[in-house]
Amino acid sequence: MPTFPTKPADVLTLVKTMATGLSVHPEIFPNPPYSPDDLNTEAENYRAKHEANIEAQAHAEETREAEKAALERMKTKAKAVVAFAIHTTHEERELNLVGWSNRSTPTPTPPPEQPVSLQSPRYGDGTVYLSWSAPNGGGKVQAYRIQRREIHTDGPDTDWVDSGMSVIAEATLTNQPKSLMLEYRVIAVNLAGESDPSNVVSLTM
Repeated sequence: MPTFPTKPADVLTLVKTMATGLSVHPEIFPNPPYSPDDLNTEAENYRAKHEANIEAQAHAEETREAEKAALERMKTKAKAVVAFAIHTTHEERELNLVGWSNRSTPTPTPPPEQPVSLQSPRYGDGTVYLSWSAPNGGGKVQAYRIQRREIHTDGPDTDWVDSGMSVIAEATLTNQPKSLMLEYRVIAVNLAGESDPSNVVSLTM
């Protein structure tokens, strides 16, 4: 059994054929649910709507093209005025009067975000190996500052002091204090500033 058509043009052809067949052969198809006139009316109504839609689409495309052309004309004239203004004066203040500037606005670079996952898998005899993961965001890291402090059970802890620098996410520190409880942390830095300190690792040489 053939399937009902899905393409609009095929449906239209089918309906027109139906209307003709019902009209010419009423003895074979008496009392159809819709008369040939009903079918022809629907076909003409569809045809009119289809043609109107095609015309509307053509008009919409014409309107889009007109908008694009108008934008290009506007840009061309604006660029000509910019060239004229720059040729006339190089004073920033005067160029601002026509909405232009010779200076590009730099995008500020933020400081790095916090380094993460600091750990010390190897240490001893005054040497400490540290590794960590780069920040997950912020500005590009230019270097890492490694800091250390001493932890005292019978007095105040020392302040954090710089213990080394690294341009990669690991470092080996030598000549570290022995027989002391130490804490280490890492700070990412760039020209814009410093990150928050990483997590802290504790160890005793």
